Amino acid sequence: MPIGALALSVALTVLASSATHSPIAALLACLIAALAWRAGSAYALALTVLAIPTLARFDPLLAPHAGSAQWARLALLFIGAMAVGLSLRAMARTANGDGSAWPEHGREEHSPSTSRTPSAERAARDDALGRAVERDAVERLLTGVRESLDADTVTLWLRNEDDQQHAVLSVSAPGVESAEPHCTPPVESLVQWSMAQGLTTGNQHTDSCGVLVAPVARDDRLRWAISLFVARRAALPQNAKQALAANAARLGSLLDLLRDGRETRHYRGKAEVLARAAERVQGSHDVAGLGHAICDAALEVSGATRAAFTLWNEGAEGGTVISVSSGHPVPTGFAVTPESFVGTACRERQRFTVRETERTLRYPVFGPGEPVRRLGSLAVVPLQREGRALGAITIEGEEPGQVTEVETSLLLLLSSLSAAAYQGVRQFEEATAESRTDALTNLANRRVFDERLRQHLNECDRSDQVLSLILADLDNFKSINDTHGHAAGDRVLAAVAVAAKRVVRNIDLCARYGGEELAILLPQTPLERAHEVAERLRTTLESSRVEIGGHVLAVTASFGVASYPTSTGSHDSLFSAADKALYEAKHAGRNCVRCNGLSVGNIGR
Repeated sequence: MPIGALALSVALTVLASSATHSPIAALLACLIAALAWRAGSAYALALTVLAIPTLARFDPLLAPHAGSAQWARLALLFIGAMAVGLSLRAMARTANGDGSAWPEHGREEHSPSTSRTPSAERAARDDALGRAVERDAVERLLTGVRESLDADTVTLWLRNEDDQQHAVLSVSAPGVESAEPHCTPPVESLVQWSMAQGLTTGNQHTDSCGVLVAPVARDDRLRWAISLFVARRAALPQNAKQALAANAARLGSLLDLLRDGRETRHYRGKAEVLARAAERVQGSHDVAGLGHAICDAALEVSGATRAAFTLWNEGAEGGTVISVSSGHPVPTGFAVTPESFVGTACRERQRFTVRETERTLRYPVFGPGEPVRRLGSLAVVPLQREGRALGAITIEGEEPGQVTEVETSLLLLLSSLSAAAYQGVRQFEEATAESRTDALTNLANRRVFDERLRQHLNECDRSDQVLSLILADLDNFKSINDTHGHAAGDRVLAAVAVAAKRVVRNIDLCARYGGEELAILLPQTPLERAHEVAERLRTTLESSRVEIGGHVLAVTASFGVASYPTSTGSHDSLFSAADKALYEAKHAGRNCVRCNGLSVGNIGR
């Protein structure tokens, strides 16, 4: 077809140049032919109407000496070019079988498009070859049906997404022109009724011709039908209706086999994509990054519209949506209930694929109150490790059949990789937390304090902000250890840490700096406000009691407060400024607060 189109284009160019002596007219003739071929007669006719007056006004070779005969030849040339284009268009459609192309995989099975990588090019070639093989197999079966029932024409019909039936492929006897039979009711109505009812039907007995239509069932979905036409009704065998129904069942099985083969080819084509996605998933170092990588990978290996990653708590029988793909209406942090599809998959540790949710989905995907959205198909695959459900990957398609069993199998492989990656990330986070947390008080350790101190001081310089530091030292702590033992001292330290956490904000940092000394960083807090925080913690400790072995111990502490840049303009001297204020509090009788930069009279006790 491309070679024939090129030859006709050359012929048109030569003809136009000799007839009109205008290169512009020759180019317009080729353009009209191409437009008629690719877009149809309406666009080509519009260009023809516009081209003639445009040439008359602007073509320097044609306009000055053009007569009526010249314009007549030009009009005939353009009309001829449009006729050539329309002929090419008709030939292309006829080559595809009675004006209807064999359905592409993406149209009937919602296969996703892929980038034009070398592997994608190979997949595209395999896909084109596969379509040709499928068409040949179906055409052979239709030919066998026509010959066995001595029919004039056998046609395969498909109902598209708009609920419209159209002929996909027709096979006619030698010497019989393929044409739409005239019968009562019309053949399209018979096809529509047969698909809707799932029954074999035919035209009225008063018609001279005979038409039978049988539905073709695939996965309990009636989207296909096969029709039979004979010019003489008397030529129909008595068992024609039963035979056509049996052949429709054979055709349904064949279409299912072809789809399985197609999905197998699709599965092979996704292997490289899955490998790349697995590298990104396994390269994640935190749960948030892992969730995003899993969602992106799930969309890459499937034809789904959106994806979500959920973590599951078996003890609480509930879960939480951790990450979603871009545009997903369900927010992160959404609660997953045990009765939902995701909850059921996690509880039963089973995967689910729902090809048509409108007919089968009775429960929410994640939980009550989830956002309303277009949902045609669904797959949920749990993440399992050592017999426990860790979470689930959920993909959704807006169209029925968009999510397939093969893609669910790919998700199963992805879920195994994701489960191992999740455990690795959790272990890494736990190890990191242990290295940055004091085991006794569960406060940040000195390493974290030093890091945050540097960060906040640098931020103060960039944003002209203030940073305050509180140092707290427990009073008479050595006597507690000496009198009641070190276990008692540990209990007191833990109680003080709990009290300190209740006083500070989320953006503040409370750390165990060493021994019985705590350090509290208060970003964006002036010295006066930091003094109030220290005083509040001091009164909290003063009023608290710790019971140890039948003894009730009173706990007090001394506090030193300093602020940057109020107390000092040097990064290195902020800690020593707070330590100096703490020393003053100890020598003032303990159980008090002293600030470096404010007098005692201004702050009181």
